[in-house]
Amino acid sequence: MGNKIIGWVSNMEKTGGRENKYERLVFVTGPARSGTTLLNRILCSGNNHIQFPECTIITTIIKTMVRHNSATPDRFQAYFGSEDTKLQIYRTHIDNVISNLLRDQPHKFGLVLKDPDIALYFNEYRALFPEAYFVFIVRDPRDVVASRKDVVLRKNLEFTLDHVLETVKVDFNRMAARHRSLINDPQVAFVRYEDLVHSTEASIKYLENFVGTTLSRELNGQSNSKDNPFSTPISTSGRVSEDSAGSFQSRLTEAERDIAQNALAYQIRFADNVSHIGKT
Repeated sequence: MGNKIIGWVSNMEKTGGRENKYERLVFVTGPARSGTTLLNRILCSGNNHIQFPECTIITTIIKTMVRHNSATPDRFQAYFGSEDTKLQIYRTHIDNVISNLLRDQPHKFGLVLKDPDIALYFNEYRALFPEAYFVFIVRDPRDVVASRKDVVLRKNLEFTLDHVLETVKVDFNRMAARHRSLINDPQVAFVRYEDLVHSTEASIKYLENFVGTTLSRELNGQSNSKDNPFSTPISTSGRVSEDSAGSFQSRLTEAERDIAQNALAYQIRFADNVSHIGKT
């Protein structure tokens, strides 16, 4: 199936005009509150990449595609006939959405789209976009818990530590499985949020090597730490402000820190061991 889709995509690129807008498609994903926005802004720094809001519309289309499976053979056969045809129909639909998105944009080297939920539907994204590159971001899960707590409290909702710990555990277990299966994939990269913060220059060089173009050391857009704590500009020293790391030490109570430490022991070890520093 993969070769058929790749051939079909190549033919579309010859006739559909998508190459007139961008040469490389990059998807950014990771557990919610892990720093996908900061990573997206770094990748879109300078003038080589096009940046847009989260591609939740594309993910919603893919969710619909997933529901249209062969569990009801008569309907599936009538409307699609085969998985290849279904993929072609949905890819055409998504390409139309992207073409409209890019309607007023000049040619750029790359188009970067981000959504934390891409991680949930990675296999479907990969099947639809075999030419795409994917960057996963991983962050200390205790900081993810703390950041999700902040979001809940800002909305004046009740914060339940056990519930947040369970969702974080599920997200990171899924990420660990992806890491094991994709670590040597040339179209997939994993980066640590802490490396972006503390080793920004090395991180940018790693990302430049991965996406195949130069990135600026100045982030585009305005920072708004209240609405988006990860949108923090790179300082003149070439490092992201350490305040943007959102240390769980100051965001969680001592009791919450102890519970999170014990509940997320495996996930913490996984996050500690995911590093791109020193790799080329």
